[in-house]
Amino acid sequence: MTSGLKLGRANQTNPEAKSPWPRSFVVVMCLGFVSRLAVLLLTLHSKPHNWLYTKGIEMGLLADSLVHGLGYSSPFGVPTGPTAFIAPGYPTLVAGVFLIFGTYSFISAVVIMSLQLVICMVTLWLIMHVCRKVLDTQTAIVAGAFWALSPPVLWMPTLFWETSISACALPLMVALLLYYRQKPTTTTWVVLGAYCAIIGLTNPALLPSLLAMLGWFAWQTRRSLRRDR
Repeated sequence: MTSGLKLGRANQTNPEAKSPWPRSFVVVMCLGFVSRLAVLLLTLHSKPHNWLYTKGIEMGLLADSLVHGLGYSSPFGVPTGPTAFIAPGYPTLVAGVFLIFGTYSFISAVVIMSLQLVICMVTLWLIMHVCRKVLDTQTAIVAGAFWALSPPVLWMPTLFWETSISACALPLMVALLLYYRQKPTTTTWVVLGAYCAIIGLTNPALLPSLLAMLGWFAWQTRRSLRRDR
């Protein structure tokens, strides 16, 4: 842990962290986008139009209940009343898509998978950004290439679950901490607390990791304040 903190402090003044990204960064981003887009198009071409909704029926049923004014309820296909079976974040997002593009429609499926593709691309950028900030550009490119071309991850946009959001949540938290560590303020804690609350409503299993990061951030902030006195 100590060596990691020293490495992070060293890179705060590393000119490489502020220099332009090399061309290989664009190549990795393009590979990640093209490969995921190919999987998405293959899925749309080879699977039935309602295929997405059969892979996470609870999400669709909860979203349908929200759209029809029944509240957050009935995730099993029968009227069971209010539920805490799944965190409400992702079903609420799906409900918004259903409300605009139609419940269980083909265009809604396309929109959901497209949104998840965008989130996966944000995750790819965040992975490379954090690696470059903490380590170096070469490590960032290698890490990004693994995420861009790893076969299991290519299918993530086609999953009717909060997997894409959860995968993006942790590197985004690290990126926020690295950004706010320079000048922590009261607003910083408000932003980080709100972020943890939103992620907790999407996937509560991530809260221990997020709280551990906040603990590290508080410790770093306290050390900085002591050093400045």
